[in-house]
Amino acid sequence: MVKRIETRESQTAEMTCLTRTLSFYEKNELLKSDDYIAPKIVPPAKLRLVKMLRPLVMKMVAYAGHQGRYP
Repeated sequence: MVKRIETRESQTAEMTCLTRTLSFYEKNELLKSDDYIAPKIVPPAKLRLVKMLRPLVMKMVAYAGHQGRYP
């Protein structure tokens, strides 16, 4: 049985929360978020995953940013 949308979490909201959590732990002030609530509402397993994968995700973001620049 499929859950109705009213009884399950929004995937868009969850991804936004995970992204804001990732940004909260960022060291670069230009990318850092001041959203201290996001890390508190992310499930503990996903929070550990975000913290563990943050360096890889930031490298991917930096690489993608460089690909869009003109030489």
